[in-house]
Amino acid sequence: MHSVFDLRDGVSDAQFRDAWERLTADLIARGLLVSASGLLARRSDTPLDTDDGRGLRYLTVMSFQDRAQSEAAWDEIAGLHPPALGLHRRVLGMVAEPVFSCWEDLDAVP
Repeated sequence: MHSVFDLRDGVSDAQFRDAWERLTADLIARGLLVSASGLLARRSDTPLDTDDGRGLRYLTVMSFQDRAQSEAAWDEIAGLHPPALGLHRRVLGMVAEPVFSCWEDLDAVP
């Protein structure tokens, strides 16, 4: 899952990184996530970047073993289960204009 966003005014990269690492470490420890990227900063000043439609500055990536694991993670958060819910709310409270997209490895699709 790719998440593209800006940080809310007053939120530092370090504050977001801390919250992100706590959330993803919890999900990994409970078998609800395989891995997660750190906080990635967009570099729009290169010809490699052609996304003129969005000015969002940050990206994170979550990797799941399969669809069942991703849905289990969603169920945990949507079901209002602590601690994932509180950790997730903290991360979401730090971002502005988020765009979430979910991708699947074609080799994993039957």
